Amino acid sequence: MKKLTLDEIKQVEYNVLCQIDEICRQEGINYSLAYGTLLGAIRHKGFIPWDDDIDLIMPRDDYERFLQYCQEHETPFYIISHRMDPKWPFLYTRVCNASTVIPDEPLWKWRGKMGLFVDILAVDGLGNTFSQAIRNMYGTVFLLSLANAANWDHFFKTRTRFKGYYDIVRFGFYVLGKLVNINKLLSYTEKRQARYPIASKVYSGETSGAFAYGKKEIMASDMFSEFIEVEFEGKLFKAIKQYDKFLSTVYGDYMTPPPKEQQIGHHYINAYYLKDENFISNT
Repeated sequence: MKKLTLDEIKQVEYNVLCQIDEICRQEGINYSLAYGTLLGAIRHKGFIPWDDDIDLIMPRDDYERFLQYCQEHETPFYIISHRMDPKWPFLYTRVCNASTVIPDEPLWKWRGKMGLFVDILAVDGLGNTFSQAIRNMYGTVFLLSLANAANWDHFFKTRTRFKGYYDIVRFGFYVLGKLVNINKLLSYTEKRQARYPIASKVYSGETSGAFAYGKKEIMASDMFSEFIEVEFEGKLFKAIKQYDKFLSTVYGDYMTPPPKEQQIGHHYINAYYLKDENFISNT
């Protein structure tokens, strides 16, 4: 199998994004570029040069409609979700290119086919006060941390500067994880997340990926009610209208690139074509 270069990885992922966008426009489904993808669109008009992934967020109703469409129709991609694969240990949905493959992660118990992907994360209502939203968010984060640890094939130490204390906590999750059924835990957690429609609460947010940004994920609910179009790699895609407030909350001064020594991708994906022919010319 031929290993893909960083530029080829980006092109495959971009093609998957185009396919998702086509379905969403056809079906009237709202989505937004998110996190580093949204930052890249605003600051670079495309990928952050040293980054290698695409993230989207969808209000819960739109997220459910997208999944239902994918279950009921033939699509040019396939999706990985805990609803379809009981061993998948995450709540977000991974939309995968069918002509590429990423080798199994040796850390995970999960072993399944995974091509280059776009991640889609649902946004839910969290609370009418910021403190209520924090409680709901960290309740979900606790459960997702447990599901994540239950998927570890073995315990491993972290490299963070807080590793002494953090590793003790992580080992506790690893031990508890041996006692849980991942799929049942995720199904319960997703029901818990989806209790409150965005419009019914003052604060909303995406919690299935909140490990990275914590309470910065908590935003005013109207943040997710209006959408515009922004340029990404020469094409227009959807984004929340209040993208400046979103990016400022998560990243601070997002228009200033980090120092050169910090311009490093965080996924380090190794991906391969399933065959020797070049698949990335097809969207």
